[in-house]
Amino acid sequence: MLETTNIGNVNAGVAFNQGGGVSQAVGALAYSGSNSITVSQMSAYVIQDGAVTGSFQMAILQPTSTTSATVIALTSTASAIAPGLFTLPLVSPVTLLDTQIYYLAVYNQVSGSSIAGFAAGFTVAQDAPPINFRVQNIAGFVLGQTVSISDVSLQLSPWVCAHE
Repeated sequence: MLETTNIGNVNAGVAFNQGGGVSQAVGALAYSGSNSITVSQMSAYVIQDGAVTGSFQMAILQPTSTTSATVIALTSTASAIAPGLFTLPLVSPVTLLDTQIYYLAVYNQVSGSSIAGFAAGFTVAQDAPPINFRVQNIAGFVLGQTVSISDVSLQLSPWVCAHE
């Protein structure tokens, strides 16, 4: 299992339009440690389901620089969410190497909804890929898509988990 943090560390909500964002996704770094793992599902913890219906998708990205990352795995887009642990299968399982860092990300367009998260990160870009990011004006994730990770203004990370 790979998580952005232990779920017990959650201390904030991340709204669908956090920080006034439009058609946005948010993501946070995760590291598998000493073992490579193959994952086939992703989960987020929905704390407010809002309008219940709207686009919701999760993805795994691999940083390619301090400002961009590439989508290497994704779920289909769900049209409705439920409160609590919300799990979607990956389109295809993916093996995450123990020598790499990854972003676990959520594209949430369910009006009024929030997912569990935690405060973390820096207000300006650093010399390494950022702890967390948001990207705006996207229509969801596509396999192989290059995503900008340079917006670090929120200083919030979603709790997201990739697992078997």
